[in-house]
Amino acid sequence: MTPTRLAIAFLALAALSPASGAQSAPTNTVLTQEIQPPPYTLWTADGVTIDNTHLNPGGFWLLLYRDLNSARGDEALTLLESLTTPPTATDTTKPAVPLDPARLVVVLTHATGAQVSQLQLNHPLLAKATWLRDEKETAAQALGLHGSPHLIGMHESALRWQLAGSLESPAARTAITYWVKNNDLPQNKLVLHKVKLAPPPPTTAAAAQAAALAGASARHGANQ
Repeated sequence: MTPTRLAIAFLALAALSPASGAQSAPTNTVLTQEIQPPPYTLWTADGVTIDNTHLNPGGFWLLLYRDLNSARGDEALTLLESLTTPPTATDTTKPAVPLDPARLVVVLTHATGAQVSQLQLNHPLLAKATWLRDEKETAAQALGLHGSPHLIGMHESALRWQLAGSLESPAARTAITYWVKNNDLPQNKLVLHKVKLAPPPPTTAAAAQAAALAGASARHGANQ
């Protein structure tokens, strides 16, 4: 395994570890191995509980986790909805293989059942997606999620990659397109290698600490 892939795998495992405890910044990660998340429970809009072992549309699918009051969460839903329709002569930005809403699970936090139902009505092209709420934030804890929104690439019941924040980047569109496209390809033609997401820039605090260390190192060298 190359150092780059090893570093990415380490970031992913750290983000998914419930034992990490600390509030980390949202992280874009690609896993070198499939990761089975620990158990967690979600609620339907009608108040019926469902555990993650039964949360599996099959094949390659997407899980969008978002806060009800997140503006970027609204943007993420709008983008995913736009990808459900094929390209036209006047709009070639749509994927050649449209996103199948049945391969999408939308999980909302800080939302009532009525609010989940209303949001689903607001996005008719995603009506066939599975809409749930994380009433006690057990999913966020199990998946190591901080902030909103997060888009997670799933294969059966395992995690393969995670994208945090805005989904408007070309990397995000590529990840979504190629991931769902795998459902229409034979095993020897899968395009897993196309899903390449760069980690986000360091947080302000981390950048400041790195700059301070660099400055200290430079001063030490000048005093030698």
